[in-house]
Amino acid sequence: MLYATTACARPSPLLTIVIPALNEGSVIAELLASLAPLRVRGVEVVVVDGGSTDGTAAAAGPGADRVLVAPCGRARQMNAGAAAAHAPVLLFLHADTRLPANADQLIVNGLGAAGLEWGRFDAFAALGGFPDQALMEDVELSSRLKRRGPPLCLRPPVVTSGRRWNARGVARTILLMWWIRLLYVFGVAPDRLARMYH
Repeated sequence: MLYATTACARPSPLLTIVIPALNEGSVIAELLASLAPLRVRGVEVVVVDGGSTDGTAAAAGPGADRVLVAPCGRARQMNAGAAAAHAPVLLFLHADTRLPANADQLIVNGLGAAGLEWGRFDAFAALGGFPDQALMEDVELSSRLKRRGPPLCLRPPVVTSGRRWNARGVARTILLMWWIRLLYVFGVAPDRLARMYH
């Protein structure tokens, strides 16, 4: 009698989480540990390192499905992660942000019920991904997506580190962010805005 063994293949993921990182060695392992239950449920996690010098890529290895290296720049890194994704739905996540424990189910069920395009790989690809600019790439992509339909808004909160707020102060940070956004609306170049922001 002949016996054949086949490895149990992991089913195609419904959601890929793309994490752009640059010198996030102090927080990346904790983030990936928080995403471990989602990975067990089939979520794909891709970390895209932008040339870190603090061991971010090595720290990310055990907790991610893939760790890529891409040219530095959040837009470039997120586009590289999206290009490597295997799921029809994308979530771009900062390394210092934590999701609800059931974020994967909320997103996939919400998009399925509402029939919305935001978060879908096809819509992202049709718009050419994030524009290759130094800052406000998320605002630019969001404005393009808004023309295709409304976003999916979910009630459970995400938690983001206050490290930038702590370093600069709450009032100063709020004013800076609104000032940069206003300047962007009036056509100030993203490279110039990035210098102001960083």
